[in-house]
Amino acid sequence: MADGTSEVARAIAQLTTALIEAMTKLSIALLERRAQRLREAAQQGEQAARQERARLARHRAADAAIWQRTASPLWWQKATADQIAQAWRAVTTWHQVDADAAGTRQAMAERLRRRGVDVAEDLSANPGDAQWLHTALHLAEAEREEQIAFSAGLDTDAELADELLWHQDEQPREQQRQPSRNAGQVVDAGGEIVWGPDEQPRPPAQDQDRSRVNGKEAPLGGTAAAAEATAAEVTTTVATANTRQQPETSELQSKAAQTAVATEPNRPYQLPTDQQDRMAGMLRQAWSEDPGRAERILSDGAWPTLATSMHRLDAAGKDVPGLLRGLNADTTESSIPAVTTAWALRTAAAGPAARQRVADRRQAHRTRLELVRSKASEQQAVAEPGDAAEPQAADADDATAAKLLAQAFPESTRDALNRQRQVPANVGSGAPATRDRGRRTDRELAGQHER
Repeated sequence: MADGTSEVARAIAQLTTALIEAMTKLSIALLERRAQRLREAAQQGEQAARQERARLARHRAADAAIWQRTASPLWWQKATADQIAQAWRAVTTWHQVDADAAGTRQAMAERLRRRGVDVAEDLSANPGDAQWLHTALHLAEAEREEQIAFSAGLDTDAELADELLWHQDEQPREQQRQPSRNAGQVVDAGGEIVWGPDEQPRPPAQDQDRSRVNGKEAPLGGTAAAAEATAAEVTTTVATANTRQQPETSELQSKAAQTAVATEPNRPYQLPTDQQDRMAGMLRQAWSEDPGRAERILSDGAWPTLATSMHRLDAAGKDVPGLLRGLNADTTESSIPAVTTAWALRTAAAGPAARQRVADRRQAHRTRLELVRSKASEQQAVAEPGDAAEPQAADADDATAAKLLAQAFPESTRDALNRQRQVPANVGSGAPATRDRGRRTDRELAGQHER
């Protein structure tokens, strides 16, 4: 009997292991797909970007409801292998983005190992994709809080918050660069691999079925075999990127390029380490009077975003240290200080015209809000004329109101009710009325006798 029980336990553990492995791959694919949707929405415009961020936040909330059940020991007693796999998929999709998901994932992994389930925790998506989701969730939360504040009538005057919400998208994108079609999939930047093997090249607009990887045609269909073949070839590229130099790659690594990029021109990227260090020194120098402010920015996970903005402005001839010293944004309580600072820096560099456009959009937003509120008040006044009427207007129109009420209600409600009660009593014979009067007389006499 014991052997049979252990055999069943081993079979369940093997099944759970297989499901966990499949869900891990699925979660990575989901994260990459959502990051790609964020990039595409950012290119379409602010409205599309905001909608996609809100959609992402709803996905995260739905998955959070799944993984939060795992905190209950009773759930583990009743959970099937499929339910455990679904919870693992939920936490693995967000563990690189959400601290709560990361902690839950670690706790699940420990519990699964005690059950004999083999869990591979080292598999994860590309950090660049995770950073897109991380920033998008923060922006979605800020947009949601702003909408709640507007709905409650608590309009905020935080200029940077409005600029943050009106801008197109924060993550840096490589601009004005068209690498050769034969350029390597992964580019080495001073011994540092910038993009991992999961950064797949996107098919050109005129050919949606094929793409090139390392100069070879590779199918980009939805089959798992094609994806595995492409991933294997890209992994080979990663292994040989430090030992093989192509002319196109060398050209991309020149000082004029200032950065390393993948084959798709619109992917987010990071400056090389030496350039980030130079921007960090510039930031510390500009904020030398407040070292803690600079260190908060540098310790933020989105620091490469600000470094990229500083580098671009510096390359364009802007006085970046002067702009930084002129910023009065307080990011002490901000959950995304580097993103907010990058926003303010670019706005300051754009000049008064850009700030005026932001102010105009903010004023237009508040004007629309006031119109909505005034219409709501008018509708309430129509529905409840007595509550919404002003005393002065009532005093001026007393005669008109009395005339209208007299026409609409020629007799009072009390008189109408009394008349309705008297009609059945007087219909037909007069005996019922006489008996009623007799009963009232008897009751009155009885009351007097008792007194």
